[in-house]
Amino acid sequence: SDKIKNALDLMLKNRVISKPIFVLDSSVIQKPKQELDLIKQITESKSFICIATQAIFSHRFNLKFDLIGITNLDGLTTSPDFKTEEELFIQFEKLLDFEPEKVIIQTFNPGSSIINSLAPRNFSEFYDRELRARKLFMYPPFARLVKLSFSAYDRTKASYEARGLDEKLKMVLIQKKLGDRVKILDSSPAFIEKEKNRYIYNIILKFSPEFRIDEIIRFVPSNWSVDIDPRSIL
Repeated sequence: SDKIKNALDLMLKNRVISKPIFVLDSSVIQKPKQELDLIKQITESKSFICIATQAIFSHRFNLKFDLIGITNLDGLTTSPDFKTEEELFIQFEKLLDFEPEKVIIQTFNPGSSIINSLAPRNFSEFYDRELRARKLFMYPPFARLVKLSFSAYDRTKASYEARGLDEKLKMVLIQKKLGDRVKILDSSPAFIEKEKNRYIYNIILKFSPEFRIDEIIRFVPSNWSVDIDPRSIL
């Protein structure tokens, strides 16, 4: 947000335009009163620019914007989570609650399938394409997911433990001949690999909907975290 604000400040200054720029970002607004004061300033301003993160969504029913710009939309689609494009669609619809006259999207790939569904709000096209992809790659609603997580202060230990359980579970699938009903995504560092000085490694399991998950989960050591039907696989 700082980079965008600095660029806007310079652009307005070069054009001799005076306009308040408000920033609603958790890195800037850290207390509820600060946020309330900022929203009050916005509602009392006739003409302004607001730079905001998702924090603005909680005010989408009491604020209106004539123009909304989405910067670097491509960066919002690079997450490896299977819900990435679904979440993007939901966020786009929330932006429309501000009743803008126009929405400008910055992208380097205007011909992408997500843009072609997003811009015209083609829900059925997105839904059909998403279902085909989820069926092909065995994601909900065509499968149930389990995220296994292990953390340690030492990265080598975390990686070693993850590889060990990975191989153990693959052997279980071979012995029980469950390869067509359970899939394992190889162990890998979490999307945010280090939290509170601990390194986190994940293993993702995909189960056929009718399969009894506990038949495999019972082989997971007690020092692992087990998240059934996780909100994210990152």
